Amino acid sequence: MHKHGYRNALISGMLMGLAQQPLGIGFIAWFGLIPWIKSFQHHKTPRNWIISFFIWGCAYHLTTIFWLAFNIGTHPVVAVISMLATVVFLSVMILPSALFMYFVRVRTVNYLWIFPLVWVGLEYFRTWGSLAFPWVSFANTQTQFLLPIQNAEITGIYGISFWVVMVNVLIYFSYSHGPKFRALSIAFFLLPWVTGMFLYPEESTDLDSLNVAVVQPNIPLSEKWDNDLVSYHVNHLIELSLPAIKDNVDLIVWPETAPPVFLLKSGKHYLRRIQKQLEDSETAILTGVPHYDQIDKKIESYNSVVMFNSTDVLDVYKKIQLVPMAEYVPLSGVFPSLKELNFGQANFTRGDTFTTFPLKSWEVGSVICFESTIPQLFRSFIREGADVMVIVTNDGWYETAPEPQQHAKQAIFRAIETRKPIIRCANTGISMIVEPSGNIRTSSRLNEEIVLRSQIQPNTYVSFYTQWGDLFAQIIMVVLIGTFLFLVGRKNYV
Repeated sequence: MHKHGYRNALISGMLMGLAQQPLGIGFIAWFGLIPWIKSFQHHKTPRNWIISFFIWGCAYHLTTIFWLAFNIGTHPVVAVISMLATVVFLSVMILPSALFMYFVRVRTVNYLWIFPLVWVGLEYFRTWGSLAFPWVSFANTQTQFLLPIQNAEITGIYGISFWVVMVNVLIYFSYSHGPKFRALSIAFFLLPWVTGMFLYPEESTDLDSLNVAVVQPNIPLSEKWDNDLVSYHVNHLIELSLPAIKDNVDLIVWPETAPPVFLLKSGKHYLRRIQKQLEDSETAILTGVPHYDQIDKKIESYNSVVMFNSTDVLDVYKKIQLVPMAEYVPLSGVFPSLKELNFGQANFTRGDTFTTFPLKSWEVGSVICFESTIPQLFRSFIREGADVMVIVTNDGWYETAPEPQQHAKQAIFRAIETRKPIIRCANTGISMIVEPSGNIRTSSRLNEEIVLRSQIQPNTYVSFYTQWGDLFAQIIMVVLIGTFLFLVGRKNYV
């Protein structure tokens, strides 16, 4: 019996992982959990639950993020090991959920109703801290369905994940407990589609607009950090931008570390070269740059974003959420000697300010790469006054699908949550401009050199999510704690 249950966990994990891929099959998530849910009734001991959750977690995370093994920026063996370690780590993280489910299972026959709450609690927990990884949230399976995900303006991604899990539970009940659940299943499935129609925003034409150009230079990773090619890369970025500069667009966006040089320090002559091209225009350029500060004779390096015009550097944003083992070594702040370890990673210092940049009558916020996947961080820029958000990234570490597509689609949720237009600029793709509704106005293909041009309308609208944040998930956490306290005194059901 356990053998079949574990097989169901494996199948379910693979189905949910497939729903995360850019294949247009996100609907699989509506029933992909059912084989696993069916197996729950056979789990009688904590060991059964832990094994089942671990098998499911390994299948799900391996199917979702297998692409980590194809990181061309490191040795293939290191890439495979890091992928497997990440899969195991994420799978271990869900094991407390297994123990909570067992705890509820032995105390009440209605334990399945708690599963959507437990899952949301898990997803909320793992979006916090330096090891946050919301990339694998169930909500991200649903980005192709714009109407139901409009509800993220109220609930954040956690409401969408709750809906996905509850739909699976209700469908399971419909076929295991008779037709009395079928009407409830249909009603619950349709509910966010209906509310989504009311939440879908109409784009205002009364607001001042910005003309923007998004430059995707498509520089291969093998060439990007070649010191002999720095001048060529800077000139190429200028060349791609010149038509937009001549048209006097308001903002040109270059990707993460687009000029592979310390533009504000030792590379100031490159900055002057770029600014010279802006002399007859009012155009500003926002670009990712490597940056450093000298503090008490100590050099602190940052992954940064800078905005400048023909005469001034307007400000610098220093990346806050660094990627473990890629941009820093965990615990290196506590044990500085860890920075001496060389796994091919950078050793950046974490920023601490949600910087925004003035542009005409608006404020522009920008995040870097992985930061775009973290709702709480993104929201903080809006609360600091950003009227439009920019994402700069370099997904050139992965030359094929699905990593670039998985990464890009998460900008859809950030637009819906905050109701701000989003400009996404990637080195090799996917670059795009996303409307506050989550609709992608224009986008690039992967591995193409292109300049996207569009008009966007920043706004000062404060969405429910911007104001209240993850209230939905926090309420669920309170319910889970209350459930635990209520059940503590109850006798075991089985």
